[in-house]
Amino acid sequence: MGISKLIELLLKQKENLKRLLDNARKKQHALVANNRELLDECIKDEQKLILAVQKAESGRIETIKEINREQGFEENEFRLAKLTFNLGEVLTNEAKEAIIKSERAIRIFIEEITQTNSQNMFLIQHSKQFIDTTLKAVFGGNNKSILDRKV
Repeated sequence: MGISKLIELLLKQKENLKRLLDNARKKQHALVANNRELLDECIKDEQKLILAVQKAESGRIETIKEINREQGFEENEFRLAKLTFNLGEVLTNEAKEAIIKSERAIRIFIEEITQTNSQNMFLIQHSKQFIDTTLKAVFGGNNKSILDRKV
């Protein structure tokens, strides 16, 4: 059965998401410090990590499909809670606990990544507003700019 493969994929996904969260936090520090090199490095790493997350997720779906097919369950159901419920006694307590624990950890990482990315978006938007305000003050909008004023 593919339960051990599923658990392995969940652990890998958990690690991928932890690395993605660490990268998002590192990106936040780069934004605050205005460190362009670090920001570029974070973006490159983020792209690789997102691909790893997508690959692990595809593997999880395929593994659950395989388990569902073997057990005669509905093939289009990919939720872990439904799988553990359907497997019932077939699943050992250790395997069930590992799946539930991994699912919770993954959910927490996703929430933290979402929150950190929202904070990063906030920083970027306010930086853009500051730049726009500065440019309007220096080069002028509807009024004369600082550069046109007589001293």
